[in-house]
Amino acid sequence: MQKNLLSASISDADFAVAMQHLDDFEQGFAFLLPLPKQDAHAHRMGSKSVGYVNACVNAATTFPNHVPPSINLVELVKDKQLFDKLSIAVVKLSAILNTLQNGKAALAQDLMQPCNVVYSIMKLAAKRDAAIQSVVQELSKRYQHRYKSSTNE
Repeated sequence: MQKNLLSASISDADFAVAMQHLDDFEQGFAFLLPLPKQDAHAHRMGSKSVGYVNACVNAATTFPNHVPPSINLVELVKDKQLFDKLSIAVVKLSAILNTLQNGKAALAQDLMQPCNVVYSIMKLAAKRDAAIQSVVQELSKRYQHRYKSSTNE
């Protein structure tokens, strides 16, 4: 008998509460709007850029008389503060997402191993019992591959 990598359950009520927390979290950031793809990748900030922005905002607030009027210093500081908060939220959410993905991967393994055994047994049983053949035919769809032919382009 196989050992489950993850043996747990969550009640429907607890799951609903967790999902409500996620909805509440999402509502907390309702002011965020989706960006077009080209804008979303235009100015990603790595650690060097974050340091650069920190230094620029610090310089601008330390020496505001040298900042041109075309730059809204209040907005710049506000954007920087929000960026810092979003960065913290992204780190936290990334950790949560990683935990959820690991749980799904463990459960996938816990599910696939015994299901593959069931499928093998059903294939053998279908040779002796015609009633099982339709079940095996349905199960076998998992292993059918679709190949694109070059003539279908």
